[in-house]
Amino acid sequence: MEKISIVNIIDKPGNNPPNNSCINAFKELEMDQILHIKPVQMSGKMISYNIMDYFSTDIDTINHRLDIFDDLLNVSDIYKLFVEILPVLCEIADISREKDINKEEDYNFLQYFYYIIKLELYIDCIIKLYDRLTKVKDKVKSKGITGFTDYIINIYESEEFKKLRKDIAELSSNIKNIKSITIGINLDNEMRLEDL
Repeated sequence: MEKISIVNIIDKPGNNPPNNSCINAFKELEMDQILHIKPVQMSGKMISYNIMDYFSTDIDTINHRLDIFDDLLNVSDIYKLFVEILPVLCEIADISREKDINKEEDYNFLQYFYYIIKLELYIDCIIKLYDRLTKVKDKVKSKGITGFTDYIINIYESEEFKKLRKDIAELSSNIKNIKSITIGINLDNEMRLEDL
């Protein structure tokens, strides 16, 4: 899969990490204490961030990010879209984690069900991103958001995505029409559970 980043310049090797003198200067000024990102709960667990991971001394990267901030400030629909999409992405991550927990199960119906839900969420995200980003594409000036918009357009207009939408819609309607499931329980002579 192609690597994509909105805030970093992908084609430029080694663009993001600040040099050691920058890190030392921030530590001496105790900026790492002042600019502390509180851990946040995401997808059911606490996530901590190191503020230094987001600093860059590269002038091109700084200008790239400033252009993105200009777009976020000037085109509020983009900011609102990202705020809407983040919980959905966390939900997809939660479903992935739930699927991994149940790896050893012999019966895979729930795993397939989780895959279908995850793919439905993914499809909804792509549709929502496509609809909203194409509406504001002419207002956007930054390479980061323009590149991300082009990336979403390529996915949305691809034959693979169209086929995925069709196939998942059919699978989903079949699964949602299930009204009952029969579970077989085998008991021993003393009526204790022997096998499912």
